[in-house]
Amino acid sequence: MSARSEAPGKIVRSTPVKTIATLVARRGKAEELGALLDGMVVPSRAEPGNVQYDVWRNDADTGSFVIEELYTDDAAVAAHHATAHFKNYLSKINGIAERTVITLDPIEVATKPNETSIGSLRGRTGASQTSIVNDKQRRGANVNKTGFTTVNPSTGEEIETFSYFTPTQIE
Repeated sequence: MSARSEAPGKIVRSTPVKTIATLVARRGKAEELGALLDGMVVPSRAEPGNVQYDVWRNDADTGSFVIEELYTDDAAVAAHHATAHFKNYLSKINGIAERTVITLDPIEVATKPNETSIGSLRGRTGASQTSIVNDKQRRGANVNKTGFTTVNPSTGEEIETFSYFTPTQIE
């Protein structure tokens, strides 16, 4: 894992911090909860260390919400918790909702270029399929095909191969 311990019992992350919160409105408080959460989106997304701040409402239960937050590191989370909008949220949330919050650490997965794994693809469905783009089609596309293979670092087993197209430098 990428976390390191600063003090006994306290973990400080220098990598992205993902938080998922599940909130269920108390009886008669669904509208108030929705408004409170809506008021958090714009200022939270404007914070320098914020990468993602999304609020989701359950289709089957309009009083049930999920918040997805992603911050660059623990310092960004601490800065978020020090904002006026978070302090306002914290002062109201326990009176209008039950909430469960989990904080997640990223799992590091080793990758290696496609060139070293091409042989391992033989025999897999679609592995022998090749897309052929002629020069006339390629001229207007301005893309390069790139990819990688995900490898389990414990076993060395190749898990999955991905290919994607990236824009090329237009000269």
